[in-house]
Amino acid sequence: MLYALMIAIISVMVLICKSRKKADGDNKPTCVLPSEPIRIKQKLPVYWYAGGKKKEGVAEMAQGLQVFDDNENCILDVTDRLCRLLGSHATGTAQGSFTVTGLSGNKLFAFLVGTKAPCDLTINGGTISWQYGSPAILYNMSLNGVIIYGSY
Repeated sequence: MLYALMIAIISVMVLICKSRKKADGDNKPTCVLPSEPIRIKQKLPVYWYAGGKKKEGVAEMAQGLQVFDDNENCILDVTDRLCRLLGSHATGTAQGSFTVTGLSGNKLFAFLVGTKAPCDLTINGGTISWQYGSPAILYNMSLNGVIIYGSY
């Protein structure tokens, strides 16, 4: 969702730049898209409805997105961590592990799908390991599962 919002903002900025023309009639855009994020701290008038009544106030934010529920509780802030799926890995029929690279400080999560066999799934740093239960428990159970993993 955050990526979609960023793409929408960049698209609007490009359209604005293309629509502006120089005073001499040249069709070149008069503004340049910044290479660094713009950090503007400003007070903005805001309006919301609570209990069927319109309320208004002033919000002061440097940048970002906040989402509130009907009870005026903040349910999403851009400083919150959002999940990102990175990939999947087939487990096969034996225990094993694999390492995920490029986390750049994010935490890793993983879950197993596609099997009802009991499996111990552990995460240590960037390494995901799995081990199926004892053979007596696994009798007549399909062991081929898929680990879905991501970062947050």
